Amino acid sequence: GTIDFKHSFGASKKELNMSGNYSTNIRNENATYQNSTFNSVLGNNPYKFNYTTSNFLTAAGQADFIDPINNKSTFKAGLKTSYRVNDNNQQDSTFNFNDYSLENDPLYTNHFVYTEKIFAGYLIYTGNFKFIDFTFGLRTEETMTEVNQKTIDSIYNHNYLGIFPSASLKYSLGYQE
Repeated sequence: GTIDFKHSFGASKKELNMSGNYSTNIRNENATYQNSTFNSVLGNNPYKFNYTTSNFLTAAGQADFIDPINNKSTFKAGLKTSYRVNDNNQQDSTFNFNDYSLENDPLYTNHFVYTEKIFAGYLIYTGNFKFIDFTFGLRTEETMTEVNQKTIDSIYNHNYLGIFPSASLKYSLGYQE
């Protein structure tokens, strides 16, 4: 789902734009396959079963404000956030012919969850002075990730903040007042 909103502030030409989206996807897969590998402990065990569930969720929101201060300069500011989860659970089993049961195969079984949150903001000022166009900006972004390896009960978190200044100048050769 997606939602968008736009508001213009009359004659001032100021503008507020907002948007948000949400999506999710759940996929289940079953597979039975024949394995021709011989294991000296288990003997020839040709039947393996795989059940995989994958859940994906993504949500994001954004707001942008534009203020054309005059015909030579503009101020822009914005915020954005996003949230993403990727949950993959794979269960692999081998058929035991001795007691006719399924036994979990730990070599091929894995449950892994990746979560990411991002919060960002920016400020941009553009202008013109005689024959020079200029832009100054600042963007900051905080990212928080979690990797949860549920199969082995291990969680790894990685959080970081990035600050990204920017500037540009453009000189016009054919300036006329």
